[in-house]
Amino acid sequence: MAALNMSIKHTFDALDKCGYSRPSANKRIQIMDNAGKMASLFYTKKTNEDIDLVIAGSRGEGIGRYFDCDLDRLFIQRSVMCYAAYPTPSTHVRYAAEFRLDFQNTSNGYCRLKLISKQSQTTSEAKNFAFLQNMETAIHIENGEAFLRNDKILTSAMQHLKRTGWLAQSVIYDVDDGPSKPYECRVPFSKYAFKIDNVLCFKCVHPTIIQEWCDRKREHDWPSSEIVEQVKGVDVLVVPVGETADEVLQWRISLVLAELVLAHSFNDVQLKVYGALKMLSKNVFRKSCDNMSSYMIKNVVFWVSEKTQNCEFEQGKLLDRITDGLIFLRKCVDEGQLPNYMIPGRNLLKYKLSYTERENVLIDIDNCLQAGEHAFLECPELIQMSDEAEAGVNDTAFKELAEESIYSLYTFPLMEGAKLIKKLYSLKSGKDVVKFYLKKIFPKIRENNPLDFFCHICSKTDKEILRILKP
Repeated sequence: MAALNMSIKHTFDALDKCGYSRPSANKRIQIMDNAGKMASLFYTKKTNEDIDLVIAGSRGEGIGRYFDCDLDRLFIQRSVMCYAAYPTPSTHVRYAAEFRLDFQNTSNGYCRLKLISKQSQTTSEAKNFAFLQNMETAIHIENGEAFLRNDKILTSAMQHLKRTGWLAQSVIYDVDDGPSKPYECRVPFSKYAFKIDNVLCFKCVHPTIIQEWCDRKREHDWPSSEIVEQVKGVDVLVVPVGETADEVLQWRISLVLAELVLAHSFNDVQLKVYGALKMLSKNVFRKSCDNMSSYMIKNVVFWVSEKTQNCEFEQGKLLDRITDGLIFLRKCVDEGQLPNYMIPGRNLLKYKLSYTERENVLIDIDNCLQAGEHAFLECPELIQMSDEAEAGVNDTAFKELAEESIYSLYTFPLMEGAKLIKKLYSLKSGKDVVKFYLKKIFPKIRENNPLDFFCHICSKTDKEILRILKP
């Protein structure tokens, strides 16, 4: 029993050090939430468009650290509304562009966007002028009806940056022409880069899809009634589909904002289960099938959480809950059916696994079940931390300091922060960027260490910081 308790503690502490803890996640969530609001102000002013920017994915959930995961940014175009059922005139608030969700000949949770109305363009100075102009080039006429393509860049906020400053010049754009517009942004004086995915989103009125989830019968106490009520209040989105060239008219109903609410409600052990399974997916399962995504893992944790009493997610039962997740995933892979947690009719494994990949992933899961905690304690992230400790080398300290430096800007008040972002984009060299942080950002951080997050910046001099950050 003592050996088992030590094993659990070892696992628990290792996942803590990787950022999978509730206190650590909460701090990052607050910073990313502020970053999204700050960026919304910046892009609204820069593009003269009605834009809300939300940071989703692992970073929005508070568990994305360093440079190991993408920065997923949702550009929600507020001048557009999509309707499952068009409202009556007496209750109708008009938008610059309005679409009907057309579900004919589409899979569960997918649709096409049929144009209902579009605001007439006036002058180039008018709000959303560029967006509406771009939208005209993305309209496809079919049987006399207008549908919106998903493969065009509609918002100016997602267009390639003008190469006028160091940050813009350091950006490397992916050749992908799909709806997600990925690129990398280098970190000054380092070998690292942030990978960024931008996705255009529209709000939609589709009350039944949320209500069906809220009304679903559940055996246990997760999610709580308070969380269910919170989910009722979030926006439903439509996002582009980019899996094949034949799907240029396909859009997907997205409950990503509801999923953020659910992920934010995880307790400390649920987060660690999520983290352990993500590590296994990245370092083991994806070697057998590249389509085994962290999004699938998140849905596994959602399902396991709903099917398990909340009191069972405690430190002493961490390994049991990780095992539950692996067993549930194995069943899904074996049957070729992983239901989306929010929209169960959508199968996340559909067309994702060949027969050979399926067999190999099943072998991987069985090996992990047999190996127990050793399966993820041998993941590169944990091995690197152990090797650094033995060798006296600390690449992790560099990553932590680099992350603190980047995040520090996003703790400023919104209006001040938006102005600082504008200034940052105007800087001509990497040295100017470093000087900007040393003179404008770090002194403010050292005054009060927001969220008690910036320990490296507050405990080190500028010279010490430069010595760590420079190669």
